[in-house]
Amino acid sequence: MRIPFGMLFLFVAAILVVSIQNSVRAHGGSLEGAWAALIPFGFGYLILSSGSRRLHAACLSGCWFKAGPGGISFRLPYGANGQTLFLTYRMCERTFTWPEVRSLNEVRYTVNGMPFGQALSLRTTRERFYLGGYFSEPPALILKCIDSARKTVPTA
Repeated sequence: MRIPFGMLFLFVAAILVVSIQNSVRAHGGSLEGAWAALIPFGFGYLILSSGSRRLHAACLSGCWFKAGPGGISFRLPYGANGQTLFLTYRMCERTFTWPEVRSLNEVRYTVNGMPFGQALSLRTTRERFYLGGYFSEPPALILKCIDSARKTVPTA
């Protein structure tokens, strides 16, 4: 839904620019009102780039999230990539030992008390990550599996 809404805002911005230019040509004057087109253009581009990043993340291969007695590691899309005008994500690959992991929690996003999303919050001694929208399993199940993997003693 983000890509169509973004396109709609960009379309409104384009219509505004054209109508302002036609008005200036017909009646004379200046292009001071053209600044009004920046508002729908800005909203449109933000929404469109967000949808584009989601689509890009869904099509990526080689992503993983692993936990074991030695620590936790992942390779996931994370953070907008400025080099592509924020239309794609950068790949983030990190490995942390358990002493480096401060907390690993489930985060539930709500609006007016109604849930609309879930994520994993990973805080380490160096960084903080909110990993959401990548897993088909609920975060509570992932946390349960990570906890059991953390307690597993490796066999020699």
